[in-house]
Amino acid sequence: TSTGEYAELLTEMVSMDLFSYYGKEKAEVEGASFGELEVGPGIRDFWLRFTVPADLKGEWEIGCLIKETDGKDHYAEGMHGKLIFE
Repeated sequence: TSTGEYAELLTEMVSMDLFSYYGKEKAEVEGASFGELEVGPGIRDFWLRFTVPADLKGEWEIGCLIKETDGKDHYAEGMHGKLIFE
């Protein structure tokens, strides 16, 4: 379950192309818009391709907001980082 949410989601504001490999199989989704991504076991590679419009450039944070039933908090354990679009 999610323990929180971001005020704005870049993934909902910008159309993205997703690419992944599961074993030897390649998956591709063009023009996706989503609130969150979950990458399961077996995913070998994962790419996002998108263009950030000038009005959305700046610093964004990407993070995992999952808190497990055993109390493990993914965000608190360091599953977050900064994206800078110049």
